[in-house]
Amino acid sequence: MRLVRAPLIIELVAIYRVHTPIVAMNSSGARGTRFVTIPRGSLLRVDKDVKLFGLLEITYGSENLEVFTRDIQECAEQLTRKPVATTSLPLRAAQRG
Repeated sequence: MRLVRAPLIIELVAIYRVHTPIVAMNSSGARGTRFVTIPRGSLLRVDKDVKLFGLLEITYGSENLEVFTRDIQECAEQLTRKPVATTSLPLRAAQRG
């Protein structure tokens, strides 16, 4: 048995600092949508490009949330944008067939 590495993927990650509180949504819970206020001074991680409109997935602390793009544009400032290497899949054992 030999280990096969998953391909390396380079993603652009942006970090934003909130200067005006933002309301975010967490809809992954069993109880439905939960609203969270992200306070001033908080850091947000954004893994995708900020679009002109709609909802954007962000990471705040250890939570994955959704915010309106407009709120990111108006209530936060971008601090960094850098490439981060990740793998699409964990290491796995190759099977001989």
